[in-house]
Amino acid sequence: VVAHHLTIIKGSRGISQKAGDCYCVPLCHFHHTTLHTVGEKSFWKAWGIDAIELTNKLWSNNND
Repeated sequence: VVAHHLTIIKGSRGISQKAGDCYCVPLCHFHHTTLHTVGEKSFWKAWGIDAIELTNKLWSNNND
């Protein structure tokens, strides 16, 4: 599993910094590489996933 920090989050990070862990999703190596190859927006759209909603669900489940 590879932790992917979303890059589509605006205002959540400084220059050259990753988004916080609350905007992180677990991906297998293959899908993480694919995401970086096709681009984040295209990747999530192809899978029909709202990545921000997913990170919100993962984060809230982790902190309950």
